Amino acid sequence: MPDGSSSYVSRLKKNIFSLSALQIGNTIIPLITIPYLARVLGTYGYGQIAFTQAVMAFLIMFVEYGFGLSAAARIAESQNDRKAVSRIFFSSWAAQFLIFISLLLLFLLAIIYIPQLKEAKTFFYISLIGFFGNFLLPIWLLQGLERMMPIVIIQLSFRIFSIPAIFIFVNSQNDTSIALLINSLVTFLSGVFYLYWVYSKKLLHSTEVSWADLRNSFVESSHYFFSRITISLYTNGMLMMIGFALDKESYGIFSIADKIRLAIQSLISPISLA
Repeated sequence: MPDGSSSYVSRLKKNIFSLSALQIGNTIIPLITIPYLARVLGTYGYGQIAFTQAVMAFLIMFVEYGFGLSAAARIAESQNDRKAVSRIFFSSWAAQFLIFISLLLLFLLAIIYIPQLKEAKTFFYISLIGFFGNFLLPIWLLQGLERMMPIVIIQLSFRIFSIPAIFIFVNSQNDTSIALLINSLVTFLSGVFYLYWVYSKKLLHSTEVSWADLRNSFVESSHYFFSRITISLYTNGMLMMIGFALDKESYGIFSIADKIRLAIQSLISPISLA
């Protein structure tokens, strides 16, 4: 086998391993605290957390758009050209920021006018920390550069540190907001450390982004977004709608079962993303 092919296979294996570790870790590590949270917070409190997370996952689906595939592919094609990588990154991230701000404003209005959201507004305000943190985690940059291990270490480290934090600070049914805050801070701090690492490694050049670059990023990503939106709406949208339909105790029980399903599913899905 030619050296180029061997190198490609090696990078592919590393990408699969890194994505697998990240996906499995982000899904399975939270399972460690589920029995404790369900006992301490009760099924109602856990249902509140699950419903809040389902709504935020629905919003994140739109913020991610198709950049995880389109931007990663474009960066992979230009990974040896730092200027090109920088232009692709900043144009895609700027486009993602426009989506993020638009959804944030719409969601803040929805909290005011939709009863189910309004009654849990404190939980949603806390979860917006994690929502912003997700925006700070454009992991498609390192996916395109085929250097996924740093983000795996960063995210999983904060996930692991969150376990003792939950056992220490969440002690009663009144601590539902604390549990949400810990989960939100995991994502937010992961994003901050991730961007610091990217900056410290000088992976990007400062570059101007034109409206043409923004439009191109939207167009490139839209093909992936609309090709997957039906499935995404079925999964993320369905979880959210079930949360609107069920009482919080029933939804808490449903969510525990669904997280076990996701843990099993996470064992195989990263292979298709590498």
